[in-house]
Amino acid sequence: MRLRHGRLPLAGVEDIGVSLESLSQAGGAARPEDFRSILTVARASRAVARALTKVESPRLSARRERLSDFAPLISRARALFDTDGSVRDGASPELAAVRARLRRRRAEVSRGLAKILEARRDSFGDAVVVLRNEAEQDVELERPAIGVPLPLSRVFA
Repeated sequence: MRLRHGRLPLAGVEDIGVSLESLSQAGGAARPEDFRSILTVARASRAVARALTKVESPRLSARRERLSDFAPLISRARALFDTDGSVRDGASPELAAVRARLRRRRAEVSRGLAKILEARRDSFGDAVVVLRNEAEQDVELERPAIGVPLPLSRVFA
């Protein structure tokens, strides 16, 4: 189908049948990235419906009316996921509490490591501390010379 002023907005849409089946079999549980293609289709459906409101064709108008309204799904997804696809802290009160405790514990560990390094600075030439962040990526801090304070501000950026 082609509109008078361009194509239907379907960029990035892929078949989500397999994703929906997997989601159904898992009882609705999946990784955040597994929802990306489903949300892309929901957003495209809304965009197509908006584009078809400009068309003066009874057949296309009838098809537009049969499109599902995914506004509640899209709204809920905005509340659950950040723009990068990660789950927001506020997705649930429990998750917010767990992540807050985790941040506090990481800060405590960082302060403890800094104290140990400072107390033993004469024993260390170049100190490297590796901590895992929430995304499971290594964060490395280097202290190039004795007596240079460890830059803890880079630990949980």
